[in-house]
Amino acid sequence: MYNNEEKRDMLSIFYSSNRNTTIASTRYLQMYPERQQPHRSIFLDLDRNLVAYGSFTKPHNVHANRNFNENRQNILQMINNNPSTSTREVASELNLSQSRVWRTLHQNRFKPYKIHVSHTLLPGDNLRRLEYCIDEPEFLDRLGQELIRTTCTGSYERAFRSLGDDLKEFLTTLDGVYEVLQHQQGAEDEDREAVFICTTTHDYLQLDFTTERPAVAYLLVGSLKAIARILYTTDAKVSMTQSAHDARYFRYKIRANKRNATLTPSSMKSSKKNSSSSSSATAPVADLQMGVPTFCKAFPWHFVIDRRLELVQLGSGFMRVFGCTLTTCGTAAATYFEFRRPRSLTLSFNEIVKRANTPFVLAIKKLPDVETFPAEGLQLKGQMVYCPESDSVLFIGSPFIDGLEGLTGSGLFISDIPLHDATRDVILVGEQARAQDGLRKRMDKLKNSIEEGSKAVDKEREERQPTPSDFPTGNSETTLVG
Repeated sequence: MYNNEEKRDMLSIFYSSNRNTTIASTRYLQMYPERQQPHRSIFLDLDRNLVAYGSFTKPHNVHANRNFNENRQNILQMINNNPSTSTREVASELNLSQSRVWRTLHQNRFKPYKIHVSHTLLPGDNLRRLEYCIDEPEFLDRLGQELIRTTCTGSYERAFRSLGDDLKEFLTTLDGVYEVLQHQQGAEDEDREAVFICTTTHDYLQLDFTTERPAVAYLLVGSLKAIARILYTTDAKVSMTQSAHDARYFRYKIRANKRNATLTPSSMKSSKKNSSSSSSATAPVADLQMGVPTFCKAFPWHFVIDRRLELVQLGSGFMRVFGCTLTTCGTAAATYFEFRRPRSLTLSFNEIVKRANTPFVLAIKKLPDVETFPAEGLQLKGQMVYCPESDSVLFIGSPFIDGLEGLTGSGLFISDIPLHDATRDVILVGEQARAQDGLRKRMDKLKNSIEEGSKAVDKEREERQPTPSDFPTGNSETTLVG
């Protein structure tokens, strides 16, 4: 046999001899006498294979592969034209074996089937239909209950129980916790609507929920039932309605069965009755009311707004910051405060009351016609409390300040923070930590300088260490003595 190099030389000589096999054979013998001399037909075979197949040799099973591809296309075309055709008919039509037809169909993922025509239900069909045809909302309801049942164990159960003593407190606290978690994760969007708001009515709890996935809304129905049953031994009835204007908006009404425990403890109802009965001033010491000056002194960072969102009462802290501008700038709350959290809050009285369970973060705006206003941008974090006796909203908060520099930069002093406010401790502890950090850095710097000086002394000592050549030899010593 010949290698590729020999075949290349044969074709080169064959083409230079004008495709004359006799001349090519003679010239090849003259040029390569040490090689095996080919027959004249070899030159023609090499040229024919190179033109037909692109190689010196003819590929194996060329006709077999070509026939296989043609047979496969013919088989698939017959099946596509008439899927009810049997493999026996296909094999007879194409003159192939039935096993070859089966293999081709299996390789292309065709499976045989037979249609079973039935004009009536079989004995076991009813049960199978009932098991298969499950109502989707009912299925998601059960899935939500099972989800809470399997996850409400161990640390998760302790976390759930820490949110409140009853279902009402649980949901209202979860409203604020959800807002805080979203803020910490940085997943909030400026245009994102509130997605979890719980409000209370006379005989039921109302939960407003917004989600892009309706399946989550149905899961929440079962989850609420399971939470009420597992954590608070309450058989709750949950009904859900979807808004006709916005498909993402869902409203839940949660009621407790009459034969079961209520959603709120009885002590809360009795306290409400006591609070309503003691609205007027009475003689006993227990019913004495707190005066406005005393309240402003105890809570300097508070204000009260009416239904028109007008400021009707200010704490001493706010009075010191912008009290002198009330006569010129008016008493509208939107003039002095920017509501940064909760996000996407519609600035109205009812919406503020609706989000009363959520922490509020306000920022003081720059007032018009005021050149120097150091309190601009000062943030206050607190909560909104609805006061039914005066039909107003009370905000109680404290400055959201990090360090003494931020306090003085806003034009405030430590005395502006009440004694009961933890912000005072945060500022002092922060300054102490900064002082300790600065001292530690100075000590580290001093330590590094001492270590560098010690290394320099050791290096100089090594360089000045005497060697044997520095001492005089015996002759030198004799000379010195003589």
